[in-house]
Amino acid sequence: MLGLPIGILLSSVLSGLVARSYGWRMAFLVATVPGLILAVLIARVPDPHRTQAQAARIKAGSSKSVLAPFIELWIIPTMRWIVISGALHNFTAYAVNAFMPAYLMRYHGMSLATSSIASGVTLGAVGVVSLVVGGILADRARAGGAHARLQLGGLAFMLSTPCVLVAASSRCWQG
Repeated sequence: MLGLPIGILLSSVLSGLVARSYGWRMAFLVATVPGLILAVLIARVPDPHRTQAQAARIKAGSSKSVLAPFIELWIIPTMRWIVISGALHNFTAYAVNAFMPAYLMRYHGMSLATSSIASGVTLGAVGVVSLVVGGILADRARAGGAHARLQLGGLAFMLSTPCVLVAASSRCWQG
């Protein structure tokens, strides 16, 4: 789970620093390097050796509809809630991540580089701290009963919403 906020932090801050020194085109070029390295590395990963039984199961499964595995998962109520809540959360989170630098530039007068760095620190570093602290609190909340961790998550959302509103309308970004 920490990979996403760490990636946001590193990519936003690094691209902001590169854009400040060399322009936005170079930031795009630098952003391609990790992807190219990973593509070369993943191409070198060998396929796992399969037994005859595994190969037969794979072949038998290929005659099913492409949608069959998704339907099998969708009939599980817990999976439905995980998918729906994940989709709604990511809809909001990715919109904020995508438009935060533009927002900071338009409404708070930041440069492209500064808004990218501020977004990376705000979204990435806060995400890392929130996940670590939230995990610790969730582990402790487990002693409070079956629903305690779910209630902790709900409370965190209720407390964070006004904080986001204050941060988005704050003059603290002026600099």
